[in-house]
Amino acid sequence: MRKFVKYRKAAYAAMEREILDVWRKGGVFQASVDSRPAEKTYVFYDGPPFITGLPHHGTLLSSIVKDVVPRFKTMQGCRVERRWGWDCHGLPAENYVEKKLALEDKRAVLSYGLEKYITACRESMIQTGSLWEESIDRIGRWVEFQGAYKTMDASYMESVWWAFKRLYETGKVYEGEKVLVYCTRCATPVSKAEVAMDNSYRQVRDPSVYVKFSLPGEVRDAWLKRVGYDREPVAGLSLLAWTTTPWTLPANTAAAVNPELDYALVVFGEACYILAAESVGRVFTDETGQSLNLAPAGVFKGRELVGLVYEPLFEDRGSGAHRVLGADYVTTEDGSGIVHLAPAYGEEDYELAEAQGVPIVKNIDENGLYEAGPWRGRDAWEANEDIARSLLAEGKVLKLTEFDHSYPHCHRCGTRLMYRAHPSWFFDIGAVREQLLADNQSINWFPDHIKEGRFKAIIETAPDWNLSRDRFWATPLPVWRGVDPASGEEKTIVVGSYDELEELSGRRLEDYHRPWVDEIEFERDGVTYRRVDKVLDCWFESGSMPFAQYHYPFENKEFFDRNFPADFIVEYVGQVRAWFYYLHVIGVALFSKPAFTNVIVTGTILGSDGRKISKSLGNYTDPLELTDKYSADAYRLVLVDSPVLAGEDFSLTDKDVADKQRKLDTLRNTLEFFLLYAAADEWQADPGRHSSPPEPTNFFDRWLLVRLSELTAELTGGLENYDLPAATRPLQEFIDDLSNWYVRRNRKRFWKTDASADKEAAYHTLYF
Repeated sequence: MRKFVKYRKAAYAAMEREILDVWRKGGVFQASVDSRPAEKTYVFYDGPPFITGLPHHGTLLSSIVKDVVPRFKTMQGCRVERRWGWDCHGLPAENYVEKKLALEDKRAVLSYGLEKYITACRESMIQTGSLWEESIDRIGRWVEFQGAYKTMDASYMESVWWAFKRLYETGKVYEGEKVLVYCTRCATPVSKAEVAMDNSYRQVRDPSVYVKFSLPGEVRDAWLKRVGYDREPVAGLSLLAWTTTPWTLPANTAAAVNPELDYALVVFGEACYILAAESVGRVFTDETGQSLNLAPAGVFKGRELVGLVYEPLFEDRGSGAHRVLGADYVTTEDGSGIVHLAPAYGEEDYELAEAQGVPIVKNIDENGLYEAGPWRGRDAWEANEDIARSLLAEGKVLKLTEFDHSYPHCHRCGTRLMYRAHPSWFFDIGAVREQLLADNQSINWFPDHIKEGRFKAIIETAPDWNLSRDRFWATPLPVWRGVDPASGEEKTIVVGSYDELEELSGRRLEDYHRPWVDEIEFERDGVTYRRVDKVLDCWFESGSMPFAQYHYPFENKEFFDRNFPADFIVEYVGQVRAWFYYLHVIGVALFSKPAFTNVIVTGTILGSDGRKISKSLGNYTDPLELTDKYSADAYRLVLVDSPVLAGEDFSLTDKDVADKQRKLDTLRNTLEFFLLYAAADEWQADPGRHSSPPEPTNFFDRWLLVRLSELTAELTGGLENYDLPAATRPLQEFIDDLSNWYVRRNRKRFWKTDASADKEAAYHTLYF
C-alpha cells in the first residue's frame, strides 16, 4: 500500500534540480535504455553541433524535441539509445582558434606553423563542451555525453575515408574546376548551403557601371548596314554592358546578350549605343534620374548581335576572346540587358565560355589580390571603385553611379565573398538525382509541405557538391598522386583505410590530421606518390555520422546494418538544405536508401521584438535564466506548443514562459489538493487495484475518465504523427478540465468525514 504525505511546497526550478539529481545518482536514463530489448530498437540520430558554439534558444529547441520523441518511444517499450556528437572540424573551429591566437588569415597560419596550429585546434576542441552539458541537463534532456562521438577522432575519420573511396570507385566523385563561392580571407571555397542557411547576406554599396565595348570601324559599318541604319555616320558604336563588379573587368573576355530579347540602337551625343530596348529609359536619364525619352534609331533581336567582336578594355586576350555570345540567362530586370563576361568569376559565364571556346582569364590569387596589371598586389574588392573611376576617366564608361544591394559574406569570418574558378573534388549529384527524388517519397516530413516543396526543389536544382577545402583542420583528402617518369602520365591512388595506407607506405600514425599525414610519401611501380593537400568539407563528415560514429565498416558492421536508417531526426529549417540534404545524399549513394524515415523541421526562434536573436539588441533572455526563474517544463511546453514546431518562425517572450508556468502551477495545485486530503484521511493507494481505472457511478468520475481516454488518444496520435503541438494542446485543455471542472465541482466529496464509497471513488478517480 502507498501512503501519502502533505505536499512540500517548493520552487518549481528547485524541485526540477532535485529530480535531475535523482536521475543522475540512480542512473535512470541508462536504465531506461538497458531495460528495453535490442529487438525493439528505435534509432535516433543526433546532429553534431559545432563544439565551439554555445547553446542558445535554437539549439535547445532541437534538444527538447530530441528528448520528447525518444521519451515517448521509450514509454512505448522501445530501446532508444541517445548518443551526443561533436562537430569539431572546419572553418567554425579554425576561426575560433585563429581569434585566440590572433592569426589574421591563412597566410598567418602558415607562418605560425601548421603543427602548432593543429595542436591548438585539437586542444581547443577538448577544452570546450561543459557548458553544453550543463544546459542540456538543465532542460531535462536524456542523452549520453560521456561516449560522445567526435568528428576529429581517428576512428571517425577513417570511416569518412572509406566513404570517400567507395564513392570514388563507383564514379560518383571526380576532380574538376568550377566557379565556387570563395572566401579570400580563409583562402578556400565555402559551402553555398551554409551561406544561404545562415542568411549571410549583407547590404553593400557598389559602383554601378555602364561599360562601353566599342566595335571596331569595319565591324561597326558592316553591322549598321546589315540592320538597315541609314542615318548620318556615327563617331562610334558601343555595346553597353552593366556591372557592379568592376574588379572583374580586367578579366573580361566576352559579352552576352539574350538572342530572343529586343535590343535598341540609340543615338546619344555623337555616338551610338546598343542595349536592351526595355533598358533605354533606365539607362539614359538626366541628373534627377528622369528618363530622357530617347527614341531608338532601330530595334532588332539579340541574335543580330551574336558573333560581333569588340575592342578589349585592357589587353587583348587572344583568339576567341572579345566577342558577343548568346545566352538565355541574360534578362532586363536590371542594367542594360548586356552582360560582361569574366568567366573565371561567374558560374553561368564560366559554363558558357567553356562551351563557346572563350578564353578564361584568372588574374586574382587565392587571397583576393591581383597578380598582374595596374592593380597588382591590391585586393580586388578594395580596387573595385578605383577601376570604375579609371575607366570613366579614359572614356570607356558611359555612366557611373552607386548601387545598393544584398551580397553574400563568409558565414564564419564575415569577409565579402567572391565567385572564383577553382580546382576541387566534386560529388556527381546528377548521377543520383533521380534516386534522391524517389527515395524522398518514403520519408515522413513534418510539416509535410517540406517534402514536395523545399526539399524536392533543393534536390532538383542542386549542383554537384564541392567536397574539398583548401584548409587545415579537417579530415584530410585521402588522395595521393604522382607522375610516371616514363610516360609522364599522372597517377592517382585513393586510400580507404589506415591499413591500406600502411601497406602502401609502411607507416602508421597516431594522428592522421595535417601536417603529419602530409609527410607520408610512397613509391609504387616507379611512381612517387604525395598527398593532395586538401581537406574534406565538414558537411561530408557530419553527413557520414550514421556510420562513422560506429567506425563502420571496420567495427560494428552488423549493428549498423541492423539499425540503418534512423527512425527520427530533427533540426531547424536551415538544415533542410544542409545536414538533412547531405545525410540523404550520402545515405542514398552508399546504401541505396534514405538515411532517415521521419523528420521534424522546426522554424526559427526570434527575439521578443520579432528580429533575429541578438545580444546587442537585448531582445531575449538567456535560456538558463528563464528555466531558473520559471521552470524547464514551462520553457519546454512553450516551444513544443508553438508555431516553431510547425516550421514557422516564433518570437519568444518571457511572458510566454510565464503563461505556461501558470498552467503547470494549476496542475501542481491539483496534486497539492489530492495530497492534502489523502494525507489527512490516511488514504492509501493499492497498486494492484488503484492503478487500474475505476468503475464509477458518479457522473463527474465517468466524465473525467472519458476525457482522460480522449487525451490519451489525441496525445498518442499527435506524437505518432510527429505533430508535437497537436499532442500538447489537448494536454493543456485537460489540465483546465481536471482543475477547474472536476476538482472544483467535487471538493465536497473529499471534505466528507466518513469513509464512504463515494469518497473512495473520488480518490480512486483522481489518483488514477
